[in-house]
Amino acid sequence: MYNPYNSTSFYNLTTPLDIQYLDGSAYSGFYGTDDVYFADTKISEVQFGLNVETDKEWGTLGIGFGSNENTAQDGLKEYDNFPKKLKREAIIKKQVFSIYAPYNSAPQSLIFGGYDRNGYIQESGLTLVPIIDYSPRDKKGSGPFYLSITINSISFSYGNLKQKEEVAMGNAVTILDTGSTSSIFPDYIIAQLVIKYSFQWSSQLNCYVIQEKEIPKDDFYVTFDFQNALIKVPLIDFTYPVIDGDTLSPTGMRSLQVTSSDSDLLVLGDDILQNVFFIVDMEDLNIALGQINPDKTSENIVVVRDKIVDAIKSNEWDNVWGYNGCRKLELINISGSRTPEEYHSDNNISLYFPGLTGNGFSW
Repeated sequence: MYNPYNSTSFYNLTTPLDIQYLDGSAYSGFYGTDDVYFADTKISEVQFGLNVETDKEWGTLGIGFGSNENTAQDGLKEYDNFPKKLKREAIIKKQVFSIYAPYNSAPQSLIFGGYDRNGYIQESGLTLVPIIDYSPRDKKGSGPFYLSITINSISFSYGNLKQKEEVAMGNAVTILDTGSTSSIFPDYIIAQLVIKYSFQWSSQLNCYVIQEKEIPKDDFYVTFDFQNALIKVPLIDFTYPVIDGDTLSPTGMRSLQVTSSDSDLLVLGDDILQNVFFIVDMEDLNIALGQINPDKTSENIVVVRDKIVDAIKSNEWDNVWGYNGCRKLELINISGSRTPEEYHSDNNISLYFPGLTGNGFSW
């Protein structure tokens, strides 16, 4: 754990740190600068917040837009976050980073200034889409504030994509949020998912549940269309294991953990992003999306000097949020309202919590 009192190069800026997150967590302390080393590479006077009132043992690496920095939103001066600092120090050629974060398979990676060509499925390739300037009313200044892109449709698939049903179309904002464990979907999308895949309701857990054997990983998918960048996500990744509260072992049931919202906004957290390989170009304001390759065994690093050379510009580039006045997804092929069956267990069951391993957990 970092201790500024053990550093001879730390400088206290005396600027207060006060950040509140949607999950209820918070950081409180002050900002400072220090020299950061990666192997033999020195990055001088990197600014960061020092969280002094927390029981967490980990930090948060801020790699988003300066306009959304805590200091900027408090009316203070923006500072160089890590990607911008790396560019200013000429350590990378461009403010680009890539994220490869499959769950429980190959080692995860965050690469600044480039990407791993082996990190995505080559057959489906990389599709370049624009970052849109989604600006909530509570934000100060000009955006973009988030890694926000446009989703044009959502489809449900059955039998290893042999049956595919489009359930919603339009143009809605989608935020890629690696800081969130679970995703957030509009309530009308969740309602269709529950009906079409026959989830049950558990009053014991206060959530929807389904038997794991009914949604095998290779047979049931939800496909997202981001301006013709198609990402398929196994339905089981929308769920967590239901565990035996006494033995902390899996019960064979899964709980739906995607959060429902009355907003038209979608937020993709780690549960969904584990299936997405993406490269963010913070200078040209675009993102390259690809289907993640969870089984890679080697690296093929590409340095980005100007453009993301392997990405092909979407042929739906202009079909963004707000195009022709469309700012949401509209349901199609609507299944009628149905009250889910009630699920009850005589055992002491509990919701899974992230980080629980062993006792029969395979993912």
